[in-house]
Amino acid sequence: MSFMRDLDDPRRLGLLEACIRMVKGLGFLTVSEGVETAEQAELIRSLGGDAIQGYYCSKPLSESDFEQYLKEHA
Repeated sequence: MSFMRDLDDPRRLGLLEACIRMVKGLGFLTVSEGVETAEQAELIRSLGGDAIQGYYCSKPLSESDFEQYLKEHA
């Protein structure tokens, strides 16, 4: 989640991009936490990120609320 802070700083953006490349280079999928805006989600996609989680997708849910969410969004 801390990688999503201050992405206007080119050094932080470079670090995020390098982390995504490294993880993907090792053959793993990436999940970016703390994504709160459409702009952050698009940035992750543009850097090659595989998945996101955070308030942009949904607030934290109880198990029953999550099951209902899946029914509505699957």
